[in-house]
Amino acid sequence: MKSFFRTYRRSKFQRGSEKMEEWFKKLEEKGKNTGDNLILWMKEAKVVTDKASEDAARKIMKAEKDQKVTWERFSSAVQEAAERNRQTAQQYQKQMAESQFAGALKAGWQAFEEHMKKK
Repeated sequence: MKSFFRTYRRSKFQRGSEKMEEWFKKLEEKGKNTGDNLILWMKEAKVVTDKASEDAARKIMKAEKDQKVTWERFSSAVQEAAERNRQTAQQYQKQMAESQFAGALKAGWQAFEEHMKKK
């Protein structure tokens, strides 16, 4: 029976992917899912490390500075960055979920929710 539960237990990478999507959806709710914001997040998480990788990510997301990006395009950009750097997409998703940008987003979201409860 133990092996059954081990088989279906989620890995750290799966949780990273889910967290990354969760943070993206929160950015999207606030209208902050722009090309610039997402590139900043990717830089902070060390997914985008130079101008060439930034340009490639923007091209995949089809995003100019203030243009909104869909989840599908964003996750495709992360996948492509992983392939280009011979990493796994799951590793990059985990890095993004654990980045300081995600931590700041979480803190800001919690402060907003607490403020709304007081009203």
